[in-house]
Amino acid sequence: MTSGAPASAELVSFADISTDVLVRVAALPRPDAKQSATLIGEYPGGMGANVAAAFARLGGRAALVSCVGGDERGRRNLADLSAADVDVSRVVTVGGETFWTIALIDDDGEKSLVEFSGEASGPPWGRIDWAVLDGAAVAYTVGAEGGHACELFDQCRARGVTTALDLESADLDDDAMIGALLARTDVLFAPLSYALTAGGTGDESAAVRGLQARGPRLVAVTMGGRGCLVGREGDALVEVPGQEVEVVDTTGAGDCFAGAFLYGLVRGWAPAECGTLATLMAAHSVTAYGSRGRLLGRSELAALPAAAALPLAAT
Repeated sequence: MTSGAPASAELVSFADISTDVLVRVAALPRPDAKQSATLIGEYPGGMGANVAAAFARLGGRAALVSCVGGDERGRRNLADLSAADVDVSRVVTVGGETFWTIALIDDDGEKSLVEFSGEASGPPWGRIDWAVLDGAAVAYTVGAEGGHACELFDQCRARGVTTALDLESADLDDDAMIGALLARTDVLFAPLSYALTAGGTGDESAAVRGLQARGPRLVAVTMGGRGCLVGREGDALVEVPGQEVEVVDTTGAGDCFAGAFLYGLVRGWAPAECGTLATLMAAHSVTAYGSRGRLLGRSELAALPAAAALPLAAT
């Protein structure tokens, strides 16, 4: 099940598939606090799955290397991804439960996640045939995969495949491992909070340049409703403004950003164009419940005034 390669895949995503159980609260809980909550429902999610689905929604060819459990949640996730035109032939079904989270959503749409990990919590690293990378343009993974991500990126470098890494604040604990990963990374995605903390600075531009100095030739730092900062080696820093939308649920917005950004990058778009597309995709993804509750396609995006300069019709 992990042998062979989807030869036509442009993006291969090596990260998790999850089910997100959404719970509405008035405010995210503080220590020793108690409050009422409302169950919203269960939604397909996972960073790897979300990135692949966003890429595919735009018409890109995406494959996913991950695991699910042999349960109903696993079957629903695979069905949802297949319906989204994501190649799931390299997803392995293992024993136990599919990885799942409780996502607490406050009245502003902001979230806090509680994760329930197990055997089905990421790629089946010991069972991967690296031929899955043959013919791909870019491979995506997350900092939490650590040494496995380093091995993946070494395999990518040997094949001329662009490497894309997503880092979160939880990845700050092992600086040596992060350093090894960044040295192998071509494209880096990180939230502003991570960039500022990692750089030990309050200067946003300096934080982006500091991450670039550790290896990535292209860094995209997300700033929530403010948009993003994009820095490419040798170019001036680009700030892409955010979009005013009615926020319902921010779960998975950064993943949708990454998937859309990589779609533009694979097609040779300029950093500012990739950032604009990604910001629009992420902004509209937060207007519905679930990580992939509202992913816009090319025609829907092309109708937005902010997308007027994007070469969507040509892709």
